Amino acid sequence: GCGNVGDSTYFGSRGLSVPAVDASAEAIRFCVERQQVAPTVRFRHSTIEAAPEMVHQFLEAGPRPGLVYARFVLHAITEDQEQAFYRMLSRNLPAGTYVALEYRTKDDALSPKVYGETHYRRFVDHEAVCQTMSNMGFATVHEVEGTGLAVHRHEDPVVGRYLGVRVEA
Repeated sequence: GCGNVGDSTYFGSRGLSVPAVDASAEAIRFCVERQQVAPTVRFRHSTIEAAPEMVHQFLEAGPRPGLVYARFVLHAITEDQEQAFYRMLSRNLPAGTYVALEYRTKDDALSPKVYGETHYRRFVDHEAVCQTMSNMGFATVHEVEGTGLAVHRHEDPVVGRYLGVRVEA
């Protein structure tokens, strides 16, 4: 979910090769139009279910260790898509690959939102994410849940952050 191009451009401007994927064709068009700084970023329109081969190819050809970075993706997809995302990680990531996740948690459900109630979001159980990643063979490097982590305008949502490394494939 490359969203508004900011994170992809940040990583690309530091010389990293970035395959940026989003299920929204409109988001990809927006990113391609705005992205000027980082020629190492490649945008691709794809659903999570169709992304595993691209991720696998990137990780095979890319530098080690690899990183899957999904900021504000889990809460923007359905539970079925979240499970497909976990399957993709489980089936395609070699040992030594890092996964960084950031998402709105269930404790954020009742707080006011900048984008209002019409903006789709699901609230994710932080402990369940950590347990799922552990069950898939990831060692937790860092995890935290709270406020002050993703302040936007007047909104300070409750988010979870997870950073893990694949120890068994």
